[in-house]
Amino acid sequence: MNKIKSLFKLIVGNDIEYKVRKCDLCDSKSQKVFKVKPSEEWAPVKNYYRDKGLLNDDFLKIPDTFTLVKCANCGLVYTSPRLKDSIVNRFYNEYLGGKYKEYIHEYDSEFREQVFKEYMEIIESNSGFDTGNILDIGCAKGSLLKVAKERGWKTYGIEVSALAGGDAEQHGVILIGDVLEQLERFEKENFDVVSMIDTLEHLKSPRATLQKIYSVMKNGGLVYIEVPNVEAGLDEMSRHFYLFSFETMEKMLSSIGFNKVEQIESKINQYNPIDVGDDRRFLRVVARK
Repeated sequence: MNKIKSLFKLIVGNDIEYKVRKCDLCDSKSQKVFKVKPSEEWAPVKNYYRDKGLLNDDFLKIPDTFTLVKCANCGLVYTSPRLKDSIVNRFYNEYLGGKYKEYIHEYDSEFREQVFKEYMEIIESNSGFDTGNILDIGCAKGSLLKVAKERGWKTYGIEVSALAGGDAEQHGVILIGDVLEQLERFEKENFDVVSMIDTLEHLKSPRATLQKIYSVMKNGGLVYIEVPNVEAGLDEMSRHFYLFSFETMEKMLSSIGFNKVEQIESKINQYNPIDVGDDRRFLRVVARK
């Protein structure tokens, strides 16, 4: 614990929360350092602002390293200290809007659409529904919603990026803003399916989000979740606030009331077509209300 406290005393700028946070799964404050890693994912963004001569930008204040801690009670892995939501949301708004296209490989909507065709097959085969109301949280430019709409689903999305969400509006009803705040706008027991693909790891409280998702799902509805798999040791970055194993994901879902929690196998292992694939990279889980 002393080692952790000493880390939090570092001067890390205004864009970091450096207080010790309790575990989002079990509320324990007992934690140990899991890994200290370089914040390599921010290098292209920092290079952009340096090249533009914008040397006072907040992105340049992000520390060169970040710390992953592991709950000593339940095993959930999370970043602490953690970047504020405002800077992470700003990054995704600018990234999805193409601001860094000369520095970071652009979000490939066409590639993601092909991936999401398989995901919709997984969703339909596990839910038993071939139509209904589907909510995609973190819908980006609406690639999954496009596929779902073409298959006859009534489509809804939540997206923090106004630029990406604007593109998604052609594929469904899109709410733009904080995920928890937007979930409050839906009636209870409204959705047959809720999907969260590469989203849950970015949120300040996965448990609070899943509790709210549970309330807006119909009885018998399905939640489909994809997150980085902590056991793969990949996708460890400061803007991924949480890293789940199947064990910690199952504990969290079950504690909220979800049942029939199952891990889904898939050979899809790339976010963009240039990525190096690893079959362990993603953890995919379905559960029922």
